[in-house]
Amino acid sequence: VTKATEEDKKGNYPEALRLYQNGVDYFLHSIKYEAQGTKSKESIRAKCMSYLERAEEIKKFLANGGPKKAKASADGGPSKKKSGKKEKSTDCDSALIPLL
Repeated sequence: VTKATEEDKKGNYPEALRLYQNGVDYFLHSIKYEAQGTKSKESIRAKCMSYLERAEEIKKFLANGGPKKAKASADGGPSKKKSGKKEKSTDCDSALIPLL
Protein backbone atom coordinates (compact mmCIF):
# COMPACT_ATOMS: atom_id res chain seq x y z
CA VAL A 1 0.00 0.00 0.00
CA THR A 2 2.97 2.29 0.55
CA LYS A 3 3.85 1.94 -3.11
CA ALA A 4 0.23 2.66 -4.04
CA THR A 5 0.30 5.95 -2.13
CA GLU A 6 3.66 6.84 -3.71
CA GLU A 7 2.34 6.22 -7.22
CA ASP A 8 -0.83 8.12 -6.33
CA LYS A 9 1.17 11.16 -5.23
CA LYS A 10 3.27 10.97 -8.42
CA GLY A 11 0.10 10.98 -10.52
CA ASN A 12 0.66 7.48 -11.89
CA TYR A 13 -2.99 6.58 -11.33
CA PRO A 14 -3.25 3.31 -13.31
CA GLU A 15 -0.41 1.79 -11.28
CA ALA A 16 -1.75 3.28 -8.04
CA LEU A 17 -5.15 1.74 -8.76
CA ARG A 18 -3.60 -1.69 -9.33
CA LEU A 19 -1.57 -1.43 -6.13
CA TYR A 20 -4.54 -0.25 -4.07
CA GLN A 21 -6.54 -3.23 -5.36
CA ASN A 22 -3.74 -5.58 -4.34
CA GLY A 23 -3.59 -3.91 -0.92
CA VAL A 24 -7.32 -4.30 -0.39
CA ASP A 25 -7.06 -7.98 -1.35
CA TYR A 26 -4.28 -8.41 1.20
CA PHE A 27 -6.30 -6.69 3.92
CA LEU A 28 -9.32 -8.88 3.18
CA HIS A 29 -7.14 -11.96 3.46
CA SER A 30 -5.77 -10.67 6.77
CA ILE A 31 -9.24 -10.08 8.18
CA LYS A 32 -10.39 -13.54 7.19
CA TYR A 33 -7.36 -15.67 8.06
CA GLU A 34 -4.81 -13.79 10.15
CA ALA A 35 -6.36 -11.10 12.34
CA GLN A 36 -7.22 -12.17 15.83
CA GLY A 37 -9.60 -10.16 17.93
CA THR A 38 -12.31 -7.69 17.15
CA LYS A 39 -10.15 -4.57 17.59
CA SER A 40 -7.54 -5.86 15.19
CA LYS A 41 -10.15 -6.74 12.58
CA GLU A 42 -11.86 -3.36 12.93
CA SER A 43 -8.54 -1.54 12.50
CA ILE A 44 -7.74 -3.51 9.36
CA ARG A 45 -11.30 -3.03 8.05
CA ALA A 46 -11.00 0.76 8.50
CA LYS A 47 -7.76 0.85 6.49
CA CYS A 48 -9.30 -1.40 3.87
CA MET A 49 -12.25 0.95 3.45
CA SER A 50 -9.95 3.96 3.20
CA TYR A 51 -7.91 2.42 0.40
CA LEU A 52 -10.97 1.04 -1.33
CA GLU A 53 -12.56 4.50 -1.40
CA ARG A 54 -9.37 5.98 -2.86
CA ALA A 55 -9.20 3.24 -5.50
CA GLU A 56 -12.79 4.00 -6.49
CA GLU A 57 -11.96 7.73 -6.79
CA ILE A 58 -9.02 6.91 -9.06
CA LYS A 59 -11.12 4.50 -11.12
CA LYS A 60 -13.75 7.21 -11.71
CA PHE A 61 -11.05 9.73 -12.55
CA LEU A 62 -9.48 7.40 -15.10
CA ALA A 63 -12.86 6.53 -16.60
CA ASN A 64 -13.66 10.23 -17.07
CA GLY A 65 -10.19 11.04 -18.41
CA GLY A 66 -10.46 14.40 -16.67
CA PRO A 67 -7.59 16.87 -16.91
CA LYS A 68 -7.49 17.72 -13.21
CA LYS A 69 -5.70 15.55 -10.68
CA ALA A 70 -7.72 13.43 -8.24
CA LYS A 71 -6.96 14.69 -4.75
CA ALA A 72 -5.23 12.44 -2.25
CA SER A 73 -5.08 13.03 1.46
CA ALA A 74 -1.76 13.17 3.26
CA ASP A 75 -1.81 9.45 4.07
CA GLY A 76 -2.72 8.50 0.51
CA GLY A 77 -6.24 7.59 1.55
CA PRO A 78 -9.34 9.18 0.12
CA SER A 79 -9.70 12.91 0.27
CA LYS A 80 -12.35 14.01 2.71
CA LYS A 81 -14.82 16.17 0.87
CA LYS A 82 -17.98 17.41 2.50
CA SER A 83 -20.99 17.15 0.31
CA GLY A 84 -24.61 17.44 1.14
CA LYS A 85 -25.04 13.75 0.38
CA LYS A 86 -25.16 11.01 2.93
CA GLU A 87 -22.28 8.57 2.59
CA LYS A 88 -23.37 5.08 1.75
CA SER A 89 -22.26 2.39 4.10
CA THR A 90 -20.36 -0.47 2.49
CA ASP A 91 -18.67 -3.38 4.12
CA CYS A 92 -15.05 -4.00 3.23
CA ASP A 93 -15.80 -7.69 2.80
CA SER A 94 -17.95 -6.84 -0.24
CA ALA A 95 -14.85 -5.51 -2.01
CA LEU A 96 -14.10 -8.87 -3.57
CA ILE A 97 -15.57 -7.68 -6.86
CA PRO A 98 -12.75 -6.28 -9.03
CA LEU A 99 -12.74 -2.52 -9.40
CA LEU A 100 -11.98 -2.61 -13.11
